Amino acid sequence: MKNCIIYILFVTIGLQISVAQNHEYIFKTNELKKYSISEGVDNPEIVYSLEISTYNDPYLEKNIDNDEKLKSHLSNISKFKNLKRLIIYGDHIDTGFLLNFLAHNNKIEDVYVLRANKLNWSNFFTFLNGYKNLKYLKISQVDDLKITDDICNNSNLLVFALVDTKVTFFSEDFSKLDNLETFSIDGTNLTSIPEIFVGLKSLKKVEIIDQPNFDFKRSFRTLSEIKTLTYLSLFSNELKQLPDEISMIKSLEELYLSNNNLEQLPFALTTLKNLKRVNCSRGNSNLKITSKFLNAFHLKRLENGNFAL
Repeated sequence: MKNCIIYILFVTIGLQISVAQNHEYIFKTNELKKYSISEGVDNPEIVYSLEISTYNDPYLEKNIDNDEKLKSHLSNISKFKNLKRLIIYGDHIDTGFLLNFLAHNNKIEDVYVLRANKLNWSNFFTFLNGYKNLKYLKISQVDDLKITDDICNNSNLLVFALVDTKVTFFSEDFSKLDNLETFSIDGTNLTSIPEIFVGLKSLKKVEIIDQPNFDFKRSFRTLSEIKTLTYLSLFSNELKQLPDEISMIKSLEELYLSNNNLEQLPFALTTLKNLKRVNCSRGNSNLKITSKFLNAFHLKRLENGNFAL
């Protein structure tokens, strides 16, 4: 049987339950208390992905603490014992309910939080420290995110991603995430890579996406201190010129520069002896690569539009 994806959406349009041919179950109701969440699922133990959404619907927030029937039926989520992925969407997610739900589903590896501006982040991060299987954490469209030291004891976290989010505090203890391999920012208010990242012992991949006001010179100097870093993506940053400081990142093996406005690549890039791939295949319509530049390179692959070497 194919894996199932469960979407639980709290909306205000009345009950609608449908079971798709491809085993995607979609629940839409403002009368959830009348129904079992696992209704229509023959074997809830095969469900691996769940979305809990209250976007534009305050019903859950208003009723979760005083409606015993609603809480009882919400607790049926615990029947999905093998959930691997959880998506949390909307301002009206109740922190207490969420933590209670997580307590019943400790096999989750991937958590994506979207527009949850009323979440108690300190409590949420603290709880996640007990999640020994948590590997991926993505936070999107949050107006005031404080990355406190509560998250910094999660020794198994591999990927931390921030999208369209305003970060107002970044704990120095973030460097204690000893197994973190990937850090990604996309459209945040950050202006450089924090210097505390030098302490990240396993960081291999950094993505800096849609950060037009970023201090790349300073960030490259910081990244050069991370000897494990092999992958850097600078996708869609309106870059016209790549600072020479890129040559300081001696461990770099892959560099992605698509969707910028580059006109040339710095000759200093040719000094990176570990660099195996440079990709600038989209955007960069005015990019010119000289024969002198190519002759100085020892790349396995250079991609620029339809040109590849």
